[in-house]
Order: sequence, then C-alpha cells, then structure tokens
Amino acid sequence: MGDRILLKLNEDNQIIAINRSGKGEAGESMEAHQTVTGGVERFDATSKTVVLKLKDGSTQSFKMKDVAAAKMGSVAPGISVKMEIDEESRIVDFERE
Repeated sequence: MGDRILLKLNEDNQIIAINRSGKGEAGESMEAHQTVTGGVERFDATSKTVVLKLKDGSTQSFKMKDVAAAKMGSVAPGISVKMEIDEESRIVDFERE
C-alpha cells in the first residue's frame, strides 16, 4: 500500500492541495495546514501575493497558489477572509468571512 493522503478539492472538483498524513519519505513530520484570518489590504495578481491586515493591526504578506490567486481577483480590499496556508507558507485556498 502507498502513503495515506488527504486531497482538498475546490468547488470545481479540482485538486488544490495534497497533504500526507503521518511521516514523509525521509521520516520527517508532515504538518497540517494552518489558517489565518484578516482583511485584504491589497492583492497583486502578477506576483500572486496578498497582504492581510490581521486582528492585532499588523500586516502580513503571503504568496498564493494559482487556484487561490485566480479566486482572489474578485475580492475587494477590506473584505475579511480566512486563508488556508500550506507547509511552504503559501495560500492554497480561502473563504470570505
């Protein structure tokens, strides 16, 4: 048998993230995705980067995977979103709050 994986699909049934459970090939621990919530300050479609204003007033910049970046084009600044972040600190998906 192979490794156990968890696939995350978007509303079009496209795979947007793959998480392995348990251990990786070299025995390293595979961390679960994290989430962050904040207001959209700005989005740069060319660099696929979004800046969020967090609850504490600070801002944080994140790179986005292609599928998430495509969705972000319809989100205006100031909208509150909950972002899912992968092991490489990239946004893989989000939802409006």
